[in-house]
Amino acid sequence: MDLRFDSKLAEKYKSPSQKIRVLTESWVDKQIYCPNCGELKIDKYENSRPVADFFCSNCREDYELKSKKDSMGSKILDGAYRTMTERLRESNNPNFFFLNYNKQNFEVLNFFCYSKTFFNSRNY
Repeated sequence: MDLRFDSKLAEKYKSPSQKIRVLTESWVDKQIYCPNCGELKIDKYENSRPVADFFCSNCREDYELKSKKDSMGSKILDGAYRTMTERLRESNNPNFFFLNYNKQNFEVLNFFCYSKTFFNSRNY
């Protein structure tokens, strides 16, 4: 497994958040398989889909990617709290990928997958 991001993919972006989104989503798309069924390739949804970045065409599980530089803390920020909580209440709520990276050398430090079963209405 290659833990480095392909930094050339972000050259055309100016915003640091856009750059990291492109780099981390590309890394997951190329390196990660479906943790639910083991399918070797997960697919990327189109951009701007609310609370779902990837899906498995085999088992139909959704995955939301949250990335953060350096280490993960006790909270993961999300731009649209209401959208996130509504999506987590749905019957097809997503699983989560949490990725933290080193900004200096564009490498993955940690990658975690959390099952959607850990998220329920008592969590928020």
